[in-house]
This record gives sequence, structure tokens and C-alpha cells, in this order.
Amino acid sequence: MRQLYSVFNKTPTLCFYKYQNSYPLRGVFPHVQTLSLIHCTQIAPLLQSSVFPNLRTIHYLSAPPKELIPDALRFKWIFPSLVHPFYSGMMEAGIGRIDETLITTYVDSMIPAEDGLVDMSLHIPDYGIMDGDRYEYYMRHYFTKNNVHYSPFDDYYQRSLAKRFMETIVNEKS
Repeated sequence: MRQLYSVFNKTPTLCFYKYQNSYPLRGVFPHVQTLSLIHCTQIAPLLQSSVFPNLRTIHYLSAPPKELIPDALRFKWIFPSLVHPFYSGMMEAGIGRIDETLITTYVDSMIPAEDGLVDMSLHIPDYGIMDGDRYEYYMRHYFTKNNVHYSPFDDYYQRSLAKRFMETIVNEKS
């Protein structure tokens, strides 16, 4: 499985979960052609051509954005097949279309949480299934730390993998 940070850099479909414009986007992502927005409230900063120069499609799984999107017509908008005033308005304006599989493409499971909210597991394109809150943590960390990350788990995993690999070379029978 690919490292999550490698996915952020190279995937053509980047998923944002619970983006609230509370952290800056740093870097340029020329590979991203599709942006999936799940439970995002302030999306205008995500739709900058300086950040996503090749963005073509938005998979929208969120409530209505809190701000106007001046360049909304530049993108193909894809919505789930749910009755929602924002989705209907975008469809009537000719800006979007429906995809009946959109929710199951990105949401693996939903479990009621103790705080009255819902814990989600997400299908992350080019990565796999991951807890939504954990994914949001790594996403925020990635974009606030200028694309540099440190994780004790990742460090341990990489050292352990290198050690096991070297042991197989040393113990290999010639």
C-alpha cells in the first residue's frame, strides 16, 4: 500500500474530508484532476488554479458551501442521487450531474458516535480504506507542515522494513 503522503502528491483524485478553511493549502498539485469534497464547508480556497492547475471535476458530498464559488462553471460537478436543494439548484442551472454510486465510491461505513455525530470510514483513491477522522488529521498535518511529515509509526515502520529486508539478504542462501 502506498504511503498516504505519496498519495497527496501523486493521485489524480484527491479527497478532502471536513475541510473548513482552517489551514492553508501549500504546494501545487498538477496531477489532481478530480477533487472529492466530503463534509467540507468552505471550498473556495480549494478551487484555486494556482493550487490545482489541472482540476476538472468536483465530486461533491457536502452541504452547500458557505461562500460563492466564482469559477463554479469551470468544473464538472458530480452529486449523489439525493434530494437536496443545493444539488437540485446546481442541476437546474446545468452545472452538475448525478452519479448514483458517488456515496459508495467514497464512504465505506458509518457508525454512530457517542457525541451524536457519525464516525466514517472512507475509500481513499489510490490508498484504500481509512478512518475519516484519522485521514482528516493526516490531511491537515500535510497541508500545514508544508508537505513535510513526521510520524513515529511511519519512522518505526520504515526502519523495521529496512531491517527485515537486510536480514533476508544476509540470510539468503547462495
